[in-house]
Amino acid sequence: MGARIAGMFRLLWPQFLWKRKAESSPRSNAHRSTSMLNATLTVKNFRCFEDTNPCRIDLKPGFTALVGPNNSGKSSLLRMFYELRDLFVQLQSTDNLLNVFHGGALQFQYREVPDSTSIFTDGNTRPLTIEFDFPHSPDGTQATSLELVIARGSNLCGVRIKLGSTFLAPNANVVVADQERGVLSVGGTIVDLSRVKQIGSTLANTMYLGAFRNALNLGAASYYDLTIGTGFISTWDHAKYGEHRAGAEAIIRVQEAIRHLFGFRSLDISASPDNQKLRVFVNGKPFDIREQGAGLTQFVLSLGNVAIKQPDLILIDEPESNLHPSLQIDFLLSLGSFAKQGVLFSTHSIGLARSVAETTYSLQKPETHSIVRRLERTPNYTEFAGELSFSTFRDLGYDRILLVEGPTDVCTVQQLLRKLNKDHKIVVLQLGGDAMVCGGRDQELGELTRITGPERIAALVDSERDTAGGPSKKAREDFEASGRKLGFTVQLTDRRAIENYFPDHAVKAGVGENFEALGHYERRGSAVGKDWSKNLNWKIASEMTLDDLLGTDLLRFLDAL
Repeated sequence: MGARIAGMFRLLWPQFLWKRKAESSPRSNAHRSTSMLNATLTVKNFRCFEDTNPCRIDLKPGFTALVGPNNSGKSSLLRMFYELRDLFVQLQSTDNLLNVFHGGALQFQYREVPDSTSIFTDGNTRPLTIEFDFPHSPDGTQATSLELVIARGSNLCGVRIKLGSTFLAPNANVVVADQERGVLSVGGTIVDLSRVKQIGSTLANTMYLGAFRNALNLGAASYYDLTIGTGFISTWDHAKYGEHRAGAEAIIRVQEAIRHLFGFRSLDISASPDNQKLRVFVNGKPFDIREQGAGLTQFVLSLGNVAIKQPDLILIDEPESNLHPSLQIDFLLSLGSFAKQGVLFSTHSIGLARSVAETTYSLQKPETHSIVRRLERTPNYTEFAGELSFSTFRDLGYDRILLVEGPTDVCTVQQLLRKLNKDHKIVVLQLGGDAMVCGGRDQELGELTRITGPERIAALVDSERDTAGGPSKKAREDFEASGRKLGFTVQLTDRRAIENYFPDHAVKAGVGENFEALGHYERRGSAVGKDWSKNLNWKIASEMTLDDLLGTDLLRFLDAL
């Protein structure tokens, strides 16, 4: 069975993934353009990433995976955000950016780097360079690129900012036009640095979780950004019973997430009177948390920390560590629910990455430096998968396949299945968008029957219809015909798309009070307040209840799986 599944993915993944369309939503006003993470990061001469093969990844909301064998550079890249955090903090200040245009540099301190020269590549003597490229703005005033340059052995960083295609030179005639947003007049040219400040704000509020995440029996201490040992126990107790309501609500959310994931009827986690250990009450019976195993401890420690700190971006190394395969996806999704922007994670598991991440990068280190590529562009893909001991979805405990349209739909549908207690029984696979959601794909879709019989394969696809009872998009109808011919259960949504089932309270809770629900046949992005990023659909779905879907074809379909 394992060989069959691996064979299917060898055939299907390259076709599915290289044709995937990038999904984005228009930004309707200046404030929205800076509120969400949207930049391409390029790293040169940091540790194993030489400028001859720089590391280049997109930073955006949602889940992004770094997949590779040991010593390929995954952890190094995640730690970079931690080690250089103080530099990113400096970018939040308009005064600091004003100083840059006067020819100054940013001064910063490395975090937990005893020898600053160790972060530079050994392959050359050139400086470390970090670049952020932003989309072009309609009015041409917003910065399009930020370049940070650090000389070896220095804690001073040179900064260059590009407007359009031109780097701006230092200028004595610089006036602050808007202190809060970071809008300057540079020699009479308006330069909006709000994107620069936003990337600084986001990266200043990251949280790095290393691979070791179950240390509760230590003294008060920290492990990177995790408060561990008795320090965590005191933090948990203060949040749960302190004066601030937000802390108690965060603890309740963590307990409820863990209760669901482990299948407990009831769960309460409290500090002992001396704050030396956590007591766990499972189904009304008391236990020392150590009696429940490392997996539960990891959930409590990790989710407790992120729920209390509420970071913009979570950086987590090997989320699969110490967890049964059936809990790995849930662990990541639960972490993501506490992140304001998203999760960047490194893993050895292609299966985990493809189940959760909207974008996956492969990292390989054939010699002394690492090479980073989009997973679908990795040469010798099957050899790479074999290197990582690819585990099958059957190993994860699933017994049915549900096909959805694109990568953002995976996490969204998983949230809805979770409310039906079916998330551990159904594996959700994305088709890659329009490239596969059409007719004439019988051969590729038929490969799925090598995993399981067609009667255990279902598909949920947006109809894209414009009116009640109106025709679906022709390509969707062709896909439905192909799937049913193969024996699949296929559902084209009665409403336009899955986001047309989101109620207003869930939209506001998931993406903000300035947003509102779509009509049943309204396009996302059709108006201000209805233009959230599709990458955030899963956050909205997590705020829904089954009552929100009562009477809908979507609930009937998912409930019948």
